[in-house]
Amino acid sequence: MNSIQQHLKKFYIDYVKSPNSWYFNSLIDMDRYLKTNDQSYLSYPFNSSYKLYYLPTSFTNYFLRIDQYETIYSEPKYIAGFDLMIEKEKNHSTINYYLLNDKMCVDNLTKIYGEPIDEETSTMVHEMLLNHCDQITKMNELSIIRCDVHENLKRYNKYFKSYGYQLTDEKCTDNPFWLKTFKNLNDVL
Repeated sequence: MNSIQQHLKKFYIDYVKSPNSWYFNSLIDMDRYLKTNDQSYLSYPFNSSYKLYYLPTSFTNYFLRIDQYETIYSEPKYIAGFDLMIEKEKNHSTINYYLLNDKMCVDNLTKIYGEPIDEETSTMVHEMLLNHCDQITKMNELSIIRCDVHENLKRYNKYFKSYGYQLTDEKCTDNPFWLKTFKNLNDVL
């Protein structure tokens, strides 16, 4: 990258980019950015394929979304998102919303978000999102993440079981057909 390009990229990062939106050429770059916060993985909006953004909320809540763009003029395609609530008074964080636009989503929501992403991409995005939930929870000096799953356990078995979430017999207070799960970050190697 020549000095003019570097200057333009720095200008873009410092002054033009929204503080709640980041653009990437690939999901791999997005994952690396989330792990390292290294701005070299960022791209310009007009030539990027993916947008990661946080919805406006309070400082203790994180509402993250990922969209994909075919071109700068195309409508965004929803890829994934989560709402993570930091509940320091309860000594844990809670995933209140988690959705991947994959085959399971399409089976349940009949393509409300367009064509699903393939299984390989779904696995990569899922791992990226859960790792980011772990990071945010640790950053807020908590070690427990809670998430509610339906009692049929499809969602639990696909998305959470292999990532260290433990199922409890405790029913959710607002819906008796959902069970509480948790992940203790201190138990993870």
